[in-house]
Amino acid sequence: MEADLTLSTLPTLNPLNIMCKLLIAVNAKNEPNEKFENAVKLQFPIMRKEEDGCGAVVINRAGELKVFRSISDYGEVFGNVLRELPEAKVVAIHTRTKTSGDVNLENVHFFQIGNRLFAHNGFVPTFHKTGTYGFEFGLGYRPTYKEDTDEYTETKLEEILASCEGCQTATKGYCKRHKKETERLEFLRDSFCMDEGVEGAVETAQAIIVKGSGKKNSGKIEYSDSYEFLKTLPKKETEKSIFDHIVDTRFSGMGVLLNKDTGKIFLIIRKECFSLSDMESYGVFYSFNPILTHKEQIHKDYFGIPFNIGNKETKIAEKPEKMFEGVFELKTTLE
Repeated sequence: MEADLTLSTLPTLNPLNIMCKLLIAVNAKNEPNEKFENAVKLQFPIMRKEEDGCGAVVINRAGELKVFRSISDYGEVFGNVLRELPEAKVVAIHTRTKTSGDVNLENVHFFQIGNRLFAHNGFVPTFHKTGTYGFEFGLGYRPTYKEDTDEYTETKLEEILASCEGCQTATKGYCKRHKKETERLEFLRDSFCMDEGVEGAVETAQAIIVKGSGKKNSGKIEYSDSYEFLKTLPKKETEKSIFDHIVDTRFSGMGVLLNKDTGKIFLIIRKECFSLSDMESYGVFYSFNPILTHKEQIHKDYFGIPFNIGNKETKIAEKPEKMFEGVFELKTTLE
């Protein structure tokens, strides 16, 4: 009897606001693909809002794999991706908001150990030194009881930001109003015991846990839980072995694992994620609800002065679909 790899046998996790952003896109055509490129490019503005590092992996049609990483220069990483897109077969991008580990280049995804590359949006509680499942982020409100957290998911957050013109046009972070609210609330520690299903209330104390402890380490790098997950991953790479590892470590979120030697790509889904595809030429998988439209002003100079002469709209026709949870070996063709 085959093992159930759809995670239907695992206990349901509480909704968590997992702030890093991750996508992986596949171009099924052996030529430049505008749909594929737009489904990637349109996400750049919202992915910039995670401020603790940006990383990308591009595999071109010749099979060459390139990695781009920066702690702060997102424009450089995105620019490299844009240059590679016309020849790309696979593109994966991650932007980080710290929940564990130091804020430094070493903790910018994609991590590499040996022949493996890994990026992750989420938490791995086994490797959280705080003993808690992680943090949640507030935008002007917070839940007080477990049943309230359904309205406090990442999807809800994205809806708030997507409806705020100031947040959408901000070059970094959020608009002044939401920045003020987020600074006031910062990160709220999750007081639930995930394994034992405790139904307790979220802490209501006014003391707010701010990102980072403020303590200086001794020079030794504190790696994130995502790095530790990769470090302890069994050498044998199969859907079953990865599945067992996510159960053992209480993995939550979305993960992308690439093997440089074998060319295998595994997609790990353990949260609400979204797929976008025309079922013909491309497929993209997101840890967040993707942006489908973008408007930009068209300028032309008159008398030496730029005038706005209209707007250009880029729109994705396909609609995102919620994904099944599980461990999947990702194919780069439709066959």
